[in-house]
Order: sequence, then structure tokens, then C-alpha cells
Amino acid sequence: MRDWKKIIRGSEATEIAEAALVLPLLLTLLLGILWLGRAYNVYAAMNHAAREGARAAAGPCCATCGCTAGRIPPFYDPDQIAQQVIAPILTASRVNTSQITSVSPPPNVVACPGVALQCLQSTVSPSITVCQNVDLGIPSPNPPVPPVCGSAVYFQYNFTFPYAPAGVGTIPLTGEATSRTEQ
Repeated sequence: MRDWKKIIRGSEATEIAEAALVLPLLLTLLLGILWLGRAYNVYAAMNHAAREGARAAAGPCCATCGCTAGRIPPFYDPDQIAQQVIAPILTASRVNTSQITSVSPPPNVVACPGVALQCLQSTVSPSITVCQNVDLGIPSPNPPVPPVCGSAVYFQYNFTFPYAPAGVGTIPLTGEATSRTEQ
């Protein structure tokens, strides 16, 4: 009988109860850190892909590059940029490219003076928007020099946290980048 009283009054059982309360919270915190890290990884991959896509869109065309003719100057086709530049980068980071959606450019995108702004969406996966003849807003050191023009790429991916309630665990990640047109 004395052993039972000693067990009931002892503190060994409280340690087990505390562990049963704290361990699920600690595990939830660790999983949250893991998935926030993955969201940051996807965001970094999207920005890298957007930078490379904008750089490719701003580059000069050549006879074997598959440039779109009829546009002055001839630029790369948005489908080619999506498939040959952006998709491999996102696939390497294990981003599902079928969930990439194109977004319209922000309202502050301005065309270069004397040239029409051309924004085209790709018709293949991943769906992106490529804008060319964009005024990059970089002030020139010499006032008579024309403004700096370039290309811009825009797309979006809805990152969903696993095991999150519907509508709460989705973050829209936007990839956008600009690059100066090479001449």
C-alpha cells in the first residue's frame, strides 16, 4: 500500500503528461519551419526563372534561335521562353509547372517612348506573360540619351501548405523580372 501512495504522489507521471502535451506542438512547429523553407525555395526558383526568362526575352535574335518574325525588332516567342528557359529551372526545383498561371503586368508598366508595349501570354505550360519594349525607369546619366528599354516576365504560382485548412494555407507567389534589351 505504501508503494501505491508513493507512485501517486510522485512526479514521474507528470513528466509523461508534459511530454504528451509539448511534443505535438514541437512537431507542428518543426513541420511549419520545413514548409516555410520549401515556400521560400519555390519563391527563389520562380525569381531565378523569371530573371532568366526576361534575359532571354531581351536578347538579340539569331537565325537559329527561333525568334518571332514580323515584330520590330524580332523577339523570342513567349512559348519558347516558357518551355526552353523557365520550365527547366522550375522543374529542377520540383515546382509543378502546370500550376503556373500568367498574370497581367502591373499598372505601373510603361512603354518606351515612340514604341508600342507588346505583352503576350504563352499558350503552353507554364503560362507566362512576356512584355517587351518596357521602360525600365532607369535614369540616364546624360539627358539627351533615350530611356533604357527592356523586357519583363510575369507569372504566378499558388503555393499550398499541406494539412492546412482550405483557403487558409495558400500563398500566391509571383515571379517577375525585367532585363535591359541588348542591341
